[in-house]
Amino acid sequence: MRLGHAWKFSFAILAILLSSPNMFWSQDKDTSAASQALATTTYPNTAEGLRLFLQDLLTAAKNGDTEKTTAFLKATEIPNCEAWLHGMYASDRADSWMGLYDAKALATNEKSLQELLVRLGKQNGEVSTRKVNDNPQAGKGMEWGWLQAIKHPLDIYFAAWKTAGESEDSKSEPIGYFMFIDGGFRWESNFRFSWQFVKSTSSTGPPSRTRVGGAVQRTKLRHSVQPDYPEEAKKAGIEGTVRLHVILTKEGSVEQIQVVSGHPLLVKAALDAVRLWRYEPTLLNGEPVEVETEVDVVFHLQN
Repeated sequence: MRLGHAWKFSFAILAILLSSPNMFWSQDKDTSAASQALATTTYPNTAEGLRLFLQDLLTAAKNGDTEKTTAFLKATEIPNCEAWLHGMYASDRADSWMGLYDAKALATNEKSLQELLVRLGKQNGEVSTRKVNDNPQAGKGMEWGWLQAIKHPLDIYFAAWKTAGESEDSKSEPIGYFMFIDGGFRWESNFRFSWQFVKSTSSTGPPSRTRVGGAVQRTKLRHSVQPDYPEEAKKAGIEGTVRLHVILTKEGSVEQIQVVSGHPLLVKAALDAVRLWRYEPTLLNGEPVEVETEVDVVFHLQN
């Protein structure tokens, strides 16, 4: 008899839980109706497919639907990103794209993109898209360098925003580059754009600086100087890579340089060499821009 009462009590508790799912399912907001709807939505691997994807993302941002916007942004992350990078790029260059899978960098970049989308969503305009593979920018610019750097076929797209009412000659505002990987559009967050602002709240000039991955920027290197291997490091048998954060001028010379990592005995030699490097100018929408990138200087003792 007591066992029967226990079963009745258990079924009663189960009935209450099932009728009030929010008691335990509230932590699963990321798998809510908005996220599930996104997961079942298919956007074709075309420039128009990317436009539709971004238009839906803009609508979510404009409506203040944080949950759906977050779901969209998470969907643009590359699955198994680190492994994918080492399969797509030469092994000695793949690490220069680590911002694509570094959690802290991703969070910062996605927040910036979300802020951009919220701002654009409040404007009257439209998204334009272009397939880079079919129509790269003229000359051996950044897009050409990117296509040279990849080891396997990859569909790459560029998206921009055109404010309504502006003349045909006015520059569009870049949204970013997207790649179609594993059935979805993935944001290439290594490419970020800094805009020049005039007195009004709108931006009218071309972007002043862009962020370019080290593997792509290396294809535009036209003059390099090999570092002198420090004698002290040689005697100590020290090898390794010095990673530098570099800002290039519109003409392609090194303007600013900062050490990211590397053995102290190797750093100065790397700095002295890279300061003398020169790159082809990087064009965006036909205009030269400053470039923010990483440079790896490898020190290897000969046997």
